[in-house]
Amino acid sequence: EARPFVAELLSHQGIHAHITRSRQFLPFSYNLLTLSELANLLFGVTDKFLRCREQICSATANEQKSIRLRMEALLVLHLMLWFGRSLEDCKKILIAERGARPARVLEMVPADVTRLAEFRFLAPIPYYAAEEQMPRGAVRVSQETVAVPDLVGAASLVMTLKKLAPETGAAVFTCKVNHLEGEVRAILRELGDGDPRYTIHKVRAYLHRQIIADSHDVVAASMLSGMPCLSANTPLYYSQYSVKHLRDMYCRSVQQVLVRVYACVGLQAPTYEITEVASGAV
Repeated sequence: EARPFVAELLSHQGIHAHITRSRQFLPFSYNLLTLSELANLLFGVTDKFLRCREQICSATANEQKSIRLRMEALLVLHLMLWFGRSLEDCKKILIAERGARPARVLEMVPADVTRLAEFRFLAPIPYYAAEEQMPRGAVRVSQETVAVPDLVGAASLVMTLKKLAPETGAAVFTCKVNHLEGEVRAILRELGDGDPRYTIHKVRAYLHRQIIADSHDVVAASMLSGMPCLSANTPLYYSQYSVKHLRDMYCRSVQQVLVRVYACVGLQAPTYEITEVASGAV
């Protein structure tokens, strides 16, 4: 039996409203790291890394191995927190030239006279069984990667590690993933004084949750962090964000947090001039 048009309309309006409400997120959550926790991670990791850099110069060969492991774990923790990448992705990071074709899931492009250092990563794009061929100029140029500026000093840590082991080529890390994971857990226990809120999962998921809290955009958060999210799976097939939009969203979210984090310790956050990027989409 056919339903009246009004009943169908009300039913579809109800479904639409349910989907809209299900994608709403509060600007705060127990899963988000607090400002004091972020300050502890940001400044604690940097201070420990600088102390390790001083110690490794005068350490014995055996001591250098353990110090090197700690430095790599500190860098992994920093990258996971501020760029949302998994430990395995951080381990694969390479130092690449600006404009070069991407070769890894995560790459660091050093700073030059006109631009900040950038971290470039492959955006998670769904597999399409078939793609419609559109005439040139009808759609935005497709890009494989998104590059975001280094607003947290991660590039200097990468370059320091690279100088300590120049024989690794473009690669940065030398330790195994399981060794790095164990050391990261030990560092989190130290930084948090045993607080169970300091976990690898919470650190890795922080950027994803922060962008969702700021923008309510699950799809953009998944593209920027690489964090899988069931709510983003289907919309990913129908989304084509401009690289500029994603880059601006990342910068806006991280800069807002950094201002508050620095204020927690009585400091003023540094300001950076963000360079515009060419139009493209992922």
